[in-house]
Amino acid sequence: MDDSIRVFGNLQIIKKDKDDNIVETVSVPNLVVNAGKAAITQRMVHDVAGGNTTVKPFGGTFGRMAIGSSATAPAGADSSLGSTEVQSQSPLQNVISQNTVTYTAVFAGKGDGSTHSIKEAGIFNSPTANTGTMLCRTTFSSISKGTSDSLTINWNITIA
Repeated sequence: MDDSIRVFGNLQIIKKDKDDNIVETVSVPNLVVNAGKAAITQRMVHDVAGGNTTVKPFGGTFGRMAIGSSATAPAGADSSLGSTEVQSQSPLQNVISQNTVTYTAVFAGKGDGSTHSIKEAGIFNSPTANTGTMLCRTTFSSISKGTSDSLTINWNITIA
């Protein structure tokens, strides 16, 4: 009998130009960090449906994604991105299918007239980028995001 549980994930990044044409697609694995694993464990004992007032908005739900420019490899002890460029502007869309949650965020052009070199992403439980508890983090080869480009990130987290 094998009753071990493993938490892992991967993400797909879709870069589109100003005309909504797909110009680049990248798939990479991620690391569920120590704090993310602890948060999953803590959620197992919270009585959200029963009105537990200790669970605050964004206090237990992973609802924001941030992207950044650091290429530092992910580590279990990570609690933030190396360098945040932008956070998702609204709570993440998510779909649950058996033992997998798929989070989706769209990062539109910043409108600042500059190009950003995106190399990392993370999921957090705070409405402010790169704060609160980090669930997972990954790095990837640089994606050049121009002011009119958009990035869609579909991030699967599986418990198996």
